[in-house]
Amino acid sequence: MHPISLMRLAGLAALASLVAAPAFAEPVPGDFYGGASIGQSRSKIDDAVITADLQSAGFATSSMTNDEQAPAWKAFAGYQFDRYVGIEGSYFSLGHFAFTSNTVPAGALDGRIKLRGIALDLVGTLPLSERFSAIARVGAQRARTSDSFDGSGYVKVLSANPSISKTNVKFGAGLQYAFTPGLVLRGEAERYRVDDAMGDHGNVDMYSVGLVFSFGRAAQ
Repeated sequence: MHPISLMRLAGLAALASLVAAPAFAEPVPGDFYGGASIGQSRSKIDDAVITADLQSAGFATSSMTNDEQAPAWKAFAGYQFDRYVGIEGSYFSLGHFAFTSNTVPAGALDGRIKLRGIALDLVGTLPLSERFSAIARVGAQRARTSDSFDGSGYVKVLSANPSISKTNVKFGAGLQYAFTPGLVLRGEAERYRVDDAMGDHGNVDMYSVGLVFSFGRAAQ
């Protein structure tokens, strides 16, 4: 056979294989998957609200220290409806945040909040290359916030361990990299809207890295 004809056949065969092969990082419709992520959460403690609460009780705030970062993690499982849309449920722990407010008359108020809960998200996937894809999510989450307060000196605490569970929105975005068709590395940034047991509202951001295992494709 003529060399030019052989080259043409080889080119057609290569093109056919590219068309027939699915994108490596592309989700397969009907896939169930699961995984886990670990990272760090960040919150913003509202010093002005705490100072106002103490002032209403007759105390002036002389200084405050805050701990606004904590280890965080989540475990999740999902189902891929098609190459672009899936649904995902998760259990999350956003960690602990704390503050200490020193007062005049002499005393201190120590506060600590723990956040954990469950979430259900709609997840969109956009393949960017053979192995990379972008994801975005929006959903609802029910977080349980457990507060603990301790007073010293002249500061007395009336309710030491209030807690509340409330449903709010959450959303996020990230990138994925497929090591194999069934093993994916995921990096994400997510925002959780939360309410604490004292009636305050705020956001907690979680930055995480995790692994996703597809039950529909073997990790080759």
